[in-house]
Amino acid sequence: MKLSKKYKKIANIGIIFLTMLAISYLYLSNGNVLIRWFSAILLLAISGQAIAFINKFKGSYGAYMLGGKHGIKFIDSLSKHGEQIWIWLAEWGLTLSLGIFSIFIFKYMNKKVFAIGMLSLVLMLFFVLPYTYLAMGFINVPQITSRINEAVANNTVSASTNYYGIALDSITIIGGFAALAAGSIIYNAVSILSSTIYFIQSLFYGKPNYNAINSQIPGVAPIIPGITMPLLAGIFALVILLVVHEFSHGVLARIAKIKLKSVGVLLFGIIPLGAYVEPDEKEMKKLSKEKQERIFIAGVSSNFLASILFFAVMLAIIPYLSIFMHTYVSVVATIPGYPANNVIAPGSIILKWNNYPIENLTSFKVAAANDKPFSTVSVETNKGLYTFKTNQTGKIGVYVQEGYMPSGIAGSIIYFIFTLSSLSFLLNFLVGVVNLLPIPGFDGWQIYKLEASKKVLNAISAIVVIALLLNILPWFWSL
Repeated sequence: MKLSKKYKKIANIGIIFLTMLAISYLYLSNGNVLIRWFSAILLLAISGQAIAFINKFKGSYGAYMLGGKHGIKFIDSLSKHGEQIWIWLAEWGLTLSLGIFSIFIFKYMNKKVFAIGMLSLVLMLFFVLPYTYLAMGFINVPQITSRINEAVANNTVSASTNYYGIALDSITIIGGFAALAAGSIIYNAVSILSSTIYFIQSLFYGKPNYNAINSQIPGVAPIIPGITMPLLAGIFALVILLVVHEFSHGVLARIAKIKLKSVGVLLFGIIPLGAYVEPDEKEMKKLSKEKQERIFIAGVSSNFLASILFFAVMLAIIPYLSIFMHTYVSVVATIPGYPANNVIAPGSIILKWNNYPIENLTSFKVAAANDKPFSTVSVETNKGLYTFKTNQTGKIGVYVQEGYMPSGIAGSIIYFIFTLSSLSFLLNFLVGVVNLLPIPGFDGWQIYKLEASKKVLNAISAIVVIALLLNILPWFWSL
């Protein structure tokens, strides 16, 4: 059956609208993340297959490609302006990626660019990344966010030195964000493995220690617009990071005089799954190692730069949030061993504390300041009314944060821009870091195989892949 352009357009709009509606419902629901994730996959596969069938796009199982030569002219125009700046951007990215090691590995690197790169690395590590908690507020993955916040809450009641954080900071400065990514994944994998072994041992003694595995945080999470993050802002954020990443590869390829065959985007249903710039592989292999490395790192470099720029936008908007929006206080975690633990659900909005209206953090602190050891505290939330007996510290053990809700059209626009900039800040950084892992197909792998022996690289790759698989285990414990 052949449809006219008019009916194709109506059919496409209908499929997109219904898919967005269904995905929005899944995002707002509080069900298990894995169940919501698999439901979304099925939904997107069906909608993608329908769109591909109606428009006769190439693809299968709900994934289809939109591409051609239209974007090549734009990439060509970018490559003709500021050629040296693009080269410096690539070398800046190499410094962020491999830290102090980069100056010893890449002998061609400009020393001034290296110095700026190291300064950027330190500033990002200590003054930018601490603000990721703001962006994480838009990620709806309770199995991860609630446990991270719980860990933060535990740190607020303990003055012990965070040796893990100090070690990770030191490793990052020495080995860059590549070391941070690999180190975090391997450390979490070792923690998960040891806890799993401890749990199995407890089974033999007839006293299952479920706390050993329930306390572990998954090291990887499905990030899908409409499921684990806001739909529209999430889609725009993904499009931005994909275009920034892939077009940068294309620009450095054109600077190196490499022909581009095509440019396009891969979609799954209505969600951007990836983008691609297809260079001539035969011409690529003829390039010097130096030029190849710049092309491979270009995407990561641009993602890091975009992350910093969106971070600046996010910070610039924060002062205006209180003008165009009203605030609320929500529970992001409860502290183990305290009365509220496993009673008040993370995400609950506190409406009243001992009948005192809670509108912001200031009012919360005023209300909670009156709590005495072993006194009664009533907490009214959007999910119910609770009564607790405080412990010897006069606390019930909730970790809270202030949030914002838009008021009117202006508030909605400001909030959308804030959401988009926050997600773009977080996702550009995460995608850049993940791409540095020594896994076949990733940008990091392409660079490392030009510098390291095949045996060493394969061994490191195997360790990282096994560590990644171990990081998935806690998801199955939460089913």
